[in-house]
Amino acid sequence: MVSGEKAAVISELEILRERKRKYDSALGKLKSLYLFEGSGISETEYILERQKILLDVEATEKRITELQAAESGGISDPEDLVAKASYFIMAQKLLDDEYIDYGSYLGRISPEIPRAFIRAAIREIVVDNGRVASIEFRSGIKCIFS
Repeated sequence: MVSGEKAAVISELEILRERKRKYDSALGKLKSLYLFEGSGISETEYILERQKILLDVEATEKRITELQAAESGGISDPEDLVAKASYFIMAQKLLDDEYIDYGSYLGRISPEIPRAFIRAAIREIVVDNGRVASIEFRSGIKCIFS
């Protein structure tokens, strides 16, 4: 999940949690209104309003569960698991201090894995006369080659 998407998920989660708290509060207020005599709310109105709020609570809880599964990286497809594991292993190999034969390594994995890694790390590559002139990373660092 991209960091912007993750922030949106967290923001939506907070909104949904607040909405659930409001529904719980509304249920409490509705119950108090019904229990006190002379409040002007009939049993039928109470049951209908309560049912409406409970349906909203259920829908909100379902969406919260979906977002939490997405946030935790819930992987339902085995191919996604393999791709994420390959991506993780490649990142670990890049961080290790040991020698790596990249030609051999890249030949053993799916070409999509290094492509996705490069797209995630690099914003722009400028090529001039067949040579790399500069690389700008997503972190904002720019390397200029002479």
